[in-house]
Amino acid sequence: MPQRRFDWHERIKAVEREYWSTRIAVDRLSAQVTHDPGILGSGPRPRDLESADENLEGTYLIRMFAEFETGVRSYWRTIRPRARTPVESLLARVGDRCEIPLDVIQDAQTVREYRNQLVHDRGEQVKAVTIADARHRLATYFARLPIKWGV
Repeated sequence: MPQRRFDWHERIKAVEREYWSTRIAVDRLSAQVTHDPGILGSGPRPRDLESADENLEGTYLIRMFAEFETGVRSYWRTIRPRARTPVESLLARVGDRCEIPLDVIQDAQTVREYRNQLVHDRGEQVKAVTIADARHRLATYFARLPIKWGV
């Protein structure tokens, strides 16, 4: 597991690049299906493609947050190897330890809250976060961690 801040930044950016690659592919396929629904073959239906299109950004945001959380936990394990800290507390504790400004911590928490809404569909309304905004908020938090840890 990487223990360098730069590596975690790259992993988060890679998820965003995968999203944009998939976004382009889904958009092109959707345009083709409009003209020829048979292009999908006997498996998926046009409605399945529409569903994939609707859920695409959320799916990648969930992946992005998973990378972020894994990176933050990687750092935290060097401080508290046996800790089982919930993510909300983890972000605050690492923030305290690394003197991350409260607004940066809150920005990461906003992404976490939106991710939770996507995963758990709790019925509470939270503000939607775009994939680009999520990458920016999570990368800003990571920028406050040490360059290397665990060495």
